[in-house]
Amino acid sequence: MIIEALSRYYNSPLPNVDIRGGVITKWGVEGIPQPNQQTIDEALTKYTAEVATPSLIDKIAYSKIINIAPEYMQRNMIARSVELTDKKLTGAALTEEEVAEEAYMKGIWDRVKALRSHAQYLKNESIAGNDPDINAGWSE
Repeated sequence: MIIEALSRYYNSPLPNVDIRGGVITKWGVEGIPQPNQQTIDEALTKYTAEVATPSLIDKIAYSKIINIAPEYMQRNMIARSVELTDKKLTGAALTEEEVAEEAYMKGIWDRVKALRSHAQYLKNESIAGNDPDINAGWSE
């Protein structure tokens, strides 16, 4: 990861570079002086801020989901859905209000599922070594 971070930092490929245990053991890049630890730290900080890591993607997804349905609301919808399902399983019909309530909760849950699905897609791309655009494709 250090080589990728430095490559982005210098905006240049870095052939003939070897890093072992976080230490530069070979630096054969013409025109670019071997970086000191402060430069490496800056490059890593910038790189990790720009790269779509699974952890960053989870944080973005969580924020978007919480904006739609805070955790307490999610818990309440799950509990209420269980009550409505139990009522239907006993053979009782839902009232018009309950049908509307169920439709509303399903709509919210569909939005949450879409966000989770997109987050999983982005994480899979990140894990595969791609650098997905974490600002695009979110349905809100």
